[in-house]
Amino acid sequence: MLQKSVENAELKLSGFIAEHNLPFRVMEHLPGLLKNVFPDSVIAGKITCGRDKTRNIIVKKLAPDADQALSEKLQKCKFSILLDESTDKSVVQSMAVVARFWCPQLKRVCDRLLGLVEVPSATAQIMKGEVDKLLSVRNIPKENCIGFGWDNASVNVGEVTGLKALVKIDNPYVIVVGCVCQSLALCASNASKEIPLEFDEFVRDVYNYIQHSPKRIAAYAEFQGITDTKNHRLLKVCDVRWLSLESVVMRILVQWRALKVYFYEEFKAIKSASAEKVLKMMENVYTKLYLQFLGFILPQVNKLNILFQAEGVRLHCLCNEVKMFEEILIEPVGPAFLKYWKHYNCTGTLDEKFSSLTISQKPDESDEIDELEDEEDLSYLHSLDPKEWKDQDHYKVLGLDSKRVSANDEDIKRAYRRKVLKHHPDKRKAKGETVDVSNDYFTCITKAFDILGSSASRRSYDSVDPIFDDDIPSVNQESKDNFFKEFGPVFEANARWSNIQPVPKLGNASTPREEVEHFYDFWYNFDSWREYSYLDEEDKSKGESREERRWIEKQNKVERTRRKKEESARIRSLVDNAYACDPRIAKFREDLRKEKLAKKLAKEEAARAKIEEKQREIEQAKEAERIAKEKAEEEEKKKMAEAKKAKEQHKKKLKKVRADIWALLKEHIQSDDVVGLEKANKIADTLPLERLETLSEELKKINSSEKIWLLLDQEISALEDKAADQKLARSAEATIQTKSQKEEVTTSGELWTYDETTNLIKAVNMFPAGTSQRWEVIANHLETHHKMSRSGKEVLYMAKMLQNHGTQEMLRRAASQQKGVVTKNREATISAEISSAEQREDKQWLPDEQKRLEQALRSFGPNEPERWEKISECVQTRTKKECMIRYKHIVDMVKAKKKAGAQGTGTAKT
Repeated sequence: MLQKSVENAELKLSGFIAEHNLPFRVMEHLPGLLKNVFPDSVIAGKITCGRDKTRNIIVKKLAPDADQALSEKLQKCKFSILLDESTDKSVVQSMAVVARFWCPQLKRVCDRLLGLVEVPSATAQIMKGEVDKLLSVRNIPKENCIGFGWDNASVNVGEVTGLKALVKIDNPYVIVVGCVCQSLALCASNASKEIPLEFDEFVRDVYNYIQHSPKRIAAYAEFQGITDTKNHRLLKVCDVRWLSLESVVMRILVQWRALKVYFYEEFKAIKSASAEKVLKMMENVYTKLYLQFLGFILPQVNKLNILFQAEGVRLHCLCNEVKMFEEILIEPVGPAFLKYWKHYNCTGTLDEKFSSLTISQKPDESDEIDELEDEEDLSYLHSLDPKEWKDQDHYKVLGLDSKRVSANDEDIKRAYRRKVLKHHPDKRKAKGETVDVSNDYFTCITKAFDILGSSASRRSYDSVDPIFDDDIPSVNQESKDNFFKEFGPVFEANARWSNIQPVPKLGNASTPREEVEHFYDFWYNFDSWREYSYLDEEDKSKGESREERRWIEKQNKVERTRRKKEESARIRSLVDNAYACDPRIAKFREDLRKEKLAKKLAKEEAARAKIEEKQREIEQAKEAERIAKEKAEEEEKKKMAEAKKAKEQHKKKLKKVRADIWALLKEHIQSDDVVGLEKANKIADTLPLERLETLSEELKKINSSEKIWLLLDQEISALEDKAADQKLARSAEATIQTKSQKEEVTTSGELWTYDETTNLIKAVNMFPAGTSQRWEVIANHLETHHKMSRSGKEVLYMAKMLQNHGTQEMLRRAASQQKGVVTKNREATISAEISSAEQREDKQWLPDEQKRLEQALRSFGPNEPERWEKISECVQTRTKKECMIRYKHIVDMVKAKKKAGAQGTGTAKT
């Protein structure tokens, strides 16, 4: 039972696909969708109908049943057959046979495909034979066929071998309908043969010359821009698609100016024979006249053809169009004469009636014009179809074509009363006129008043007024040169749609800027009442149910919204184009640019003045600083001179006091008394000036040598005690300082880990002795590259510890503080690194290296650029830093020798 339900569901889904002509690939997703939508349904979960299975169900199950049902219907009812065959020569030709019949169940005419057969050629005999064979296979009697239609007019209308003749052999009363569109096409094709051949060649030559060359297409596009012609490509004439001739002709007429200039320049530049041929045809006045004639008549032919091709039958429109052809084909003797002839509707010949007129009998000119206008209105009213009331011009129906939107309610009521009094069916019946009440044009008059008499419906109709021009000027040089002439009328015409009245005017060239900005602000925020409910394709009141009415209203609302957006875009384009072409806007922009430029220049000038003022202040400050510096230098020089003078005086006093003391002691010291001389020298050289002066006074008072030596011994003892105290104090202070530094280094930071110790060893090797601020540099390096926060003192302390206690011992201590144990190979490697670093630092200079260094120092003086690099290259075995350190060491040694020699000389003199 479940399997049967699943099969029925798959049959229904396949039938839905076939009925609505949906692609088979929909079935790849539809079963899964049904499972998600109906998760509780067992049937939906069992459906496995894919695209292939759907195709098989339609072909093997649904199609045979449908064919059988169709055959049974056609066996019992009358029907018509419609044929259409393919025209593609590259594939096998197929012919579709469609049956049209009345279905009592659906209560409407139905079209069903009876069969699709292959035919070798599209001849009447073959087509008729295939149809007979198809009817025979389906057991459908030929007598039931009451209509026959085919799209091939040339084969259909043959009197002997045509389809019409062959069909009537079986059923003389069958109605055979040829393709009206193809008949019209044959007529148009035959009519086009009357046009001289050179004009047809001209149209083709224009296309072939330009469109077959990309270079010429690009060149022609430039000429389109020069002549302000829209950049549209030329169209090709197609013999099969004869409807395309209208588009081709209209495109050439629109681009006539650009084409003429292009071919003139083309012939002038390259002397092309093809360009010369086209140019001569364009210079022939009859060429353009023929094209203008075709541009007039072809739209009428195409319009009639489109009406024939429409799905819905509109006989009243077809009749009007056929009448139009009748009027066009009449010899153009003048519209006034034709109207006059129609007005009198004479029974005699036209010449007799015309000759019977005299000037005295001619009516008043104004009365004749009124009569002609009334006749024109009457002709328009007679052409109206009450069923197509939406297509009529309601203002023209009421005789308000000249006033239109300016007509007020009173004008509309008055016009309606006048039309009622003149065209009411009862009035016309009283005059003896035959009136078909069911299809009378008076209904159109009533409908026009219903539309225009209501403000809401009138606004709806005015929104789609057929005579309103929705075109807007484009942005080109002509629009810019004639701005007010081009855009003024357009803005005035579109002002009618504004909810806000009055609408600001475009103004003129002298309009103030505030008004111009207000104008564009208004139009950029334009509030339009224009709506498009009149163009609704369906009336929701005709819906049979609430759901249908809602659906109709939804569709109408979507279409209204789309048209409303297009209208808003049109108004925005109008304002944008006007803004782009407005010379006042260009002037305002130029004024604004000049104003900004003036402000910019003023700002730059102010900045320049500020810079100059600041520069002046800086110069004044520099001058004041220079003066103060000079003054300070003068004071410093003065102080130095005074200090020098005081120093000289101090030296003189010291020298004098020492001389006095030596003079006093000379009497008490023998020349060979070395100890006494040393004591005297020590006292004279060590004691300060004040003490020497005091000592000199005391010595002058003592006469005994023993007392003098006692005093000298006391002074020397005091000096020695003082020196010992100072030395002890300095030693204690140094000890305390060293201890505090050690404690600071030891306690200020954390213990050194194994990795930190190895990083320190590498840094010590990287920055050898002699590096400026070596330990601070090493500390910065460790912090930057190894994230070690250590000060220079800590680094120095740890380096000394490594040197004093041994590398192996310190590494062992660092490793013991961590969880891991350092391998012996690692210790040996680090020890080797430290040893190599110490060896490099302690490596002595060889005599050969010393000789090369001295030679390089003599060769490269102090002013030599990159001096030490060149010296290092000469030495070869030493780096730049090692050479600099060696040089400083030699200089210090020389200075020490000189100082020692000077001290020895001074002592000898003493």
